Amino acid sequence: MRLNKAIEHLYLKVFVGIVVTNARNDVVVELVKGGELKERIDKSFNTNSFDQTMAEFIAPYLAQTPFYYIALLNPGEEQGALPTCSDKSAQQFTDISAAVTLCQDKKWILYADKSELDTAQHNYKEIGLDFIFSPFSVMKQFFHDQITADIALFVLTQDDTISIAVFMDGKLLFAEHRGMQESETLIHDDDTANKNVEFDTEIALDSINTYERLSEGFNQKVEEKRTFSLENFDKDFKRFQLIRNALHHFYNDPKYENQFIESVYVADGCGVGEDLKTYLEEELFLNVEIRPVELASEVVDLAKIEAKHAV
Repeated sequence: MRLNKAIEHLYLKVFVGIVVTNARNDVVVELVKGGELKERIDKSFNTNSFDQTMAEFIAPYLAQTPFYYIALLNPGEEQGALPTCSDKSAQQFTDISAAVTLCQDKKWILYADKSELDTAQHNYKEIGLDFIFSPFSVMKQFFHDQITADIALFVLTQDDTISIAVFMDGKLLFAEHRGMQESETLIHDDDTANKNVEFDTEIALDSINTYERLSEGFNQKVEEKRTFSLENFDKDFKRFQLIRNALHHFYNDPKYENQFIESVYVADGCGVGEDLKTYLEEELFLNVEIRPVELASEVVDLAKIEAKHAV
């Protein structure tokens, strides 16, 4: 239903952003009237599914107005982004026959497995989902100024996943979305994962060759940092592996317009440690900027943008 803008400002609008991980649901609720933020509520639930406690928390806000919008950050594994808006051209990168696609800026597409989207809708059917956003949509919004500038690597970290992309002048050149568990075997089987790694640049090659030294020195470094969380150190190491492997893919796969990358911007949605920054600077010779991001708030902001077209 479309409303006159003057009338629209009289109504309270409620925006709900949800981010789910293996351990919890993070929820942000914002109440907006006349373009002004009236109230904001943040709450985390120690569950990875929508339960009665969440329903009871959200329901009173939805009851205040007929104009509410509920948005979820897509938790699916089978999703990503591709450097084309042609479904036919996209097939050279991956099989998207079972995916829902959405063209961005007439330059690149987001894709997500339809069955996983259906599952998400089913899981939250009690309140209903108006929007399901890709991590790459959050990345695009959060790093808008940097994405429209010179070539750079962009990373969005979550507890369970990592989204990696290369943009230049607003154009997507490469993207990968990976689960943290995908690096498990690499930590314990470095020889098979990295034996034939060869980048297109001498600097990149040098950085990859140092990986064996990093792996061998893992226990020693933990010993030196007795007060540091072993779990956080381990996760930073895995994230470094996935970023390094993504760069290897980008540099060596002829399907991509590969160019040398000097900078990486990290949107930190899970509290990464200093070790990730150190790995990227010292082993891959990248200029690194890490910025914390409140993912549920970003999801709310995306919902606000989309809602402008819905009323």
